Formats: sequence, structure tokens, C-alpha cells
Amino acid sequence: MGGGNSLLTLLALLTVLVLPRSASSQDTYYVDTVSGGDTCTANDNTTPCTLTAALGAVSGGDDTIAIRVRRAGGSVTITGDHTIDEAITFATYQRGGGGLVSGMLEFTGTVTLSAAGQFTPYKMGTVEVNVQFKDVTLSVDGTNTQPFGMDTGGRWSISGALTTGNATIDKLVVDENLTVKGADTAPNTDGHQAPTLVIKNLEVKSGTLTIGTKEEDMDSTVELRVPLQKTDTLVVDGMIAGTGALWIAH
Repeated sequence: MGGGNSLLTLLALLTVLVLPRSASSQDTYYVDTVSGGDTCTANDNTTPCTLTAALGAVSGGDDTIAIRVRRAGGSVTITGDHTIDEAITFATYQRGGGGLVSGMLEFTGTVTLSAAGQFTPYKMGTVEVNVQFKDVTLSVDGTNTQPFGMDTGGRWSISGALTTGNATIDKLVVDENLTVKGADTAPNTDGHQAPTLVIKNLEVKSGTLTIGTKEEDMDSTVELRVPLQKTDTLVVDGMIAGTGALWIAH
């Protein structure tokens, strides 16, 4: 009888040991842009790492990368170019603060979102993250339909250039000059010469939204489409200019 109980205990232990990570499991990786190390351990805010290390550590998507700010509501500058290959939520934390806090992330390099890459600013109750990009490149293969997640418009903006293939953005708010241009390697679809960027909700609050051309081929422009279905909007308080094409369908 005792031997049977021991066998059941052993089987239960083995089951626990070989149980794979749940698909719904989420990890948080903590980043310090000043003193972060090259090794990143999930859910450990005592030994933060660099953003490059954190991006290399995430797996399976739906993880969170929390970047340190000096105080709640403060901003942090992230230098260099970074590529995002997973669906990641970006948050901010204050060392010793006991949890995530509101903050601003300011990227000065180019952020590239690959086919599976998704950048979602964190929001939970009154705690939220705002993001200022300089230059953003979206996947050129057209498979990334929501590179910034859903319902995040107004909490991120781009101040330089948005280089894109065929992609869809749920909402884009322009509050300073922004150029949208097609990637040279983007495939053409639907008989159109240029890649197509669909923006379901577009608001040009200030500055100029320039719909540009491919850098190496002035005859191939990017097409920006605003479908204007029942839940879509187009608000222009600034300017829309450029040599590309703007399609407004309703």
C-alpha cells in the first residue's frame, strides 16, 4: 500500500516537472537604460538588463518589458535601433516603487516591427505609458495587421518617418510633422504599384502629414487609405501633403 502511494507521488512530481509553460503565462522583463546588464531574468526587478537583452529574452509573445523611469510620470530616453519580433507590452517602473507606474518612453533610433512584432503601450486603470517614436519601420510583407495593438491611438506618436509595407493601423494621431513612405522592398498587391497603409482612425492634430514616395523610386508612392466605416474617423486640423495618394472610402 505504501509503495503504491510512493508511485503516485513520483508520477505527480514528474507531471509537474515536465508540464510545459502555459500559453497564457506572461513574464515581465525589467530594463534599466543606464545600468542594465546583458543577462535578463524574467520577473526579477533587482537585476535589470538592457533593452536589447530583454528583446532577446522574450518568447511566445504577450510578455511585458518594463523600462525604468526615475519617478512616476517621468520620461526615459531609449537610444539605438531596435527590432521587435514578438507581441510585447511596454511599461515603465520605478526602482523600489513596488510596481508599474505611468511614464513616457522616448525612442531616438529606428524601431522596426517585424511580421509578428507588436508594440502595445501599457494601460491599467490610471497607470498608462505614452510613447514618442522618432522613426518606425513596419513589416514589408503585409502580414502584420495590428503592429500597435488595439485602442492605443493617442498614447503613441511618431515625429520622423513611418516606413511601411502593406499594413493596417487601428488609430494614428499626428501631433507634429510626420512623413509616411513606402518601403523599397514592399510587395505590390491588388494591382497597385505602391504598398498600402490602412489607417482606420486618423487624426492630424497639428503639423503636416506628408504622404511620401519610396526613397529609391520616385514613381512608386505609398497609398494611405482611410476606410471611414461607421466606427472610423478622419479629423484634420493640420495639413496633409506630399506626392503619394490618399484614398478616402466610405
